[in-house]
Amino acid sequence: MIRVCGSVLLIAVASLAQTPDERTLARNGLKPTRESLGQFLRSMAPDPQAQALIEEYISDLGAAQATRRELAMRELMRMRVASIAALERAVDDDEPEVRRRARALLDHARQRLPEEVLYCVLRTIHTRKITGLAAEVLGTLPLAGDPYLRRAAHTALAATARPADLPLLMRAATEGATETRLASFAAIGNLRGKQAAPFLRGALKSPSGRVRYTAAHELANLNERAALPVLVELLDSPDEWVRFRAVSSLRSVAGNAFGYSAPASQKSRIAATQRWRDWHAAHGATARWKTPLRIHARAVGRTLVAVYSKHRVIEFDDRGNVTWTLDKIKNPWAVRGLPDGHRLITRFSENIVTEYDANGKRIWQSAKLPGNVTSVDRLSNGNILVALGSNQNRIAEIGRDSKQIWSLEFDGQPVCARQLPGDRLLVTLQKTGRVIEIDRTGRVLWELNGLKMPYNATRMPNGNVLVATFGGKRVSEFDRDGKLVWEKTGVANLYTAARLPDGSTIYGDNTGLHRLDAKGKQVWHHEVANDYLFIDRY
Repeated sequence: MIRVCGSVLLIAVASLAQTPDERTLARNGLKPTRESLGQFLRSMAPDPQAQALIEEYISDLGAAQATRRELAMRELMRMRVASIAALERAVDDDEPEVRRRARALLDHARQRLPEEVLYCVLRTIHTRKITGLAAEVLGTLPLAGDPYLRRAAHTALAATARPADLPLLMRAATEGATETRLASFAAIGNLRGKQAAPFLRGALKSPSGRVRYTAAHELANLNERAALPVLVELLDSPDEWVRFRAVSSLRSVAGNAFGYSAPASQKSRIAATQRWRDWHAAHGATARWKTPLRIHARAVGRTLVAVYSKHRVIEFDDRGNVTWTLDKIKNPWAVRGLPDGHRLITRFSENIVTEYDANGKRIWQSAKLPGNVTSVDRLSNGNILVALGSNQNRIAEIGRDSKQIWSLEFDGQPVCARQLPGDRLLVTLQKTGRVIEIDRTGRVLWELNGLKMPYNATRMPNGNVLVATFGGKRVSEFDRDGKLVWEKTGVANLYTAARLPDGSTIYGDNTGLHRLDAKGKQVWHHEVANDYLFIDRY
């Protein structure tokens, strides 16, 4: 039996006409109107008088007198709003003292930012197509430190921009910071269609690889062939983000990746890049493609491993090399790698989830949650999805403020919950031996029965499901009809497993981490004796 939590159900019945974003707005005194949302966005940025004062204080961060430096620091800390764009510029200042203080101020400003409300405002502008807020949305881009906020700002700008905003957008596309320029190009292409092509072609000469990519992508969306050689050229970019986006755009055109992998080393990419050059030489003048281009979900190519008793998290690349470590993390358990290089790590005994950046710096942490977190996933809206199966028998969506937004209660101990496309979820029920695919109301769309204490399940690109069964001591692959198509048996202390792009399978047991080829032969082993491992492939 699956139950939607009573309080959530009452809210849903009482506000059927509202989206979850609009309910968040209402709780914060906002309405889904141009006037209300515009006022909120304008409150996020300083007015011209405050901006001038901020610039003056920032210049004093490097003053010779210590009293002036400390006064400037205190006043900037106290300000209700901060010019994040100005602080970002100060982080690159020539003076080390200015850089150090600006970094601290920037962290402070972003921690005070009401991210959940800002995200819901941007999403509402997009979904309701509220026009006339282009200037306000552009002003939020420096505030959007997290990728999910940047994506929301980009889509909101495209939705809100009107033909009258073209001068503003063109100025932002040529004079703004990189992120502002990227968003402006997309909005210009959306507004002007084919008329935007000359402007976008001019941006193909930008020294910024990200700007060149975005202009080329928008040109490709206009079926302009001038985009193709630039996208091929960007496969050699030193920026992995650019390489990934370029090959994804090209793949939408050609229907093939030609073995190219953006995270691979430059030497490893040479042959695949040449195949793309050969393709362009042979087909660039005649290729036809559908628009808008689809950007494929990114796989970083890493395996993240929590070593529970040793209080350590390790990350490996596909060759078994250690690429990232984090020590002295008390009882880490559920881990989740994110496409932007961040990692979510749960501390099982403390009931918290922490997000770390690529340098191992803690950038967010939940308050203490109501139960032990046995799995964690990042949702597209920036919230997290957790399973609290060990003592709560439910899964829940948790906001950045650590408040529960939504939950479902199950009979059967839900120990793993994964987000699927189309707002569906894959849930593993340990006690009843089931893996179920459900929608957000709890309606079962697909299920797998008869498993012996399953702990983790993942849906693979081919549609099959890979299941790690603790009680059954096996890793099993099932197709959509529930037929067993592959299995590895005799695995003790098994909690999680993952399938790699080359067909090999990785799992952890009581001796360490193992990688098997497609035929089941072990090709790699990292020894961790007498411990419990939780792994995530991303």
